[in-house]
Amino acid sequence: AIRRQRQMCIRDRAIYERSGVSYLRSRAGTKGQTGQADTGNEPTHVTGRRIRMGTEGLPQKSFERNMNHNYMILGRCDFFDKSQNETDYRVRMLLDNKINGLLPVSHRMINGESKYYYEINSLQSMDRVYAKDELDHQQLCSLLKGCIRLYDALEEYLLDGSQIILKPEFIYLNMDSLEPYFVYYPYYENDARDSFAAFIEDLLRKVDHTDEQAVMLAYQVYRYTRNQNYVLNEIMQMLQNVPENHQEVNEVKQDIICKDCLLYTSDAADE
Repeated sequence: AIRRQRQMCIRDRAIYERSGVSYLRSRAGTKGQTGQADTGNEPTHVTGRRIRMGTEGLPQKSFERNMNHNYMILGRCDFFDKSQNETDYRVRMLLDNKINGLLPVSHRMINGESKYYYEINSLQSMDRVYAKDELDHQQLCSLLKGCIRLYDALEEYLLDGSQIILKPEFIYLNMDSLEPYFVYYPYYENDARDSFAAFIEDLLRKVDHTDEQAVMLAYQVYRYTRNQNYVLNEIMQMLQNVPENHQEVNEVKQDIICKDCLLYTSDAADE
């Protein structure tokens, strides 16, 4: 069944890319030559076949709570009509499958507004959890592993990470298992590699600097993601090979310092 669904979505993706572009361009044209469209929300930018939101274009969120469910709601005026929504393979994959690492989501059209309801029962947002507390080694590993496993899972459903909002206020944690859950929002798009690198910078600022293992891991990953050709499998290897004693920590520190010195010397020579 999954194979048939993937084949259908490959076909639908081609239809979506052919039909969606002209519609987006026609809507963007209503705002003149500025490349902006009236969404009823913060500005978006039309780039090629998709709508790209800048960092200032994060979706506005609201919450709905009742006796059985707690929802975070992301919504905006819909660019696509009903037929085009149905041919967006990303939406179909998101709504028709339970993808490990993503918040469960449902979609509703209310007064012409497209709303995505993300279930956050018994979860806490990352920005609230670490507003005062700091990340120790175990918590850091859990966040990184959860993020990497999510990107691996997305590939199975023909999705990439460009619609994942890697911001602390959109990441929710199970406080018992420390497992993170992420938001996949079809109307959001950012460069997946840049988003992940920026996420690592956020984690680096939240790390408990009295936890040597956490500091070393965070800095190793941060330093590695400065390379534009980084791959997530290498980061997973780092998680499995974190130094466990003071001597190993000092050896890694010295290795990082030496490599940074070589990098600085090389950059200076190029200049």
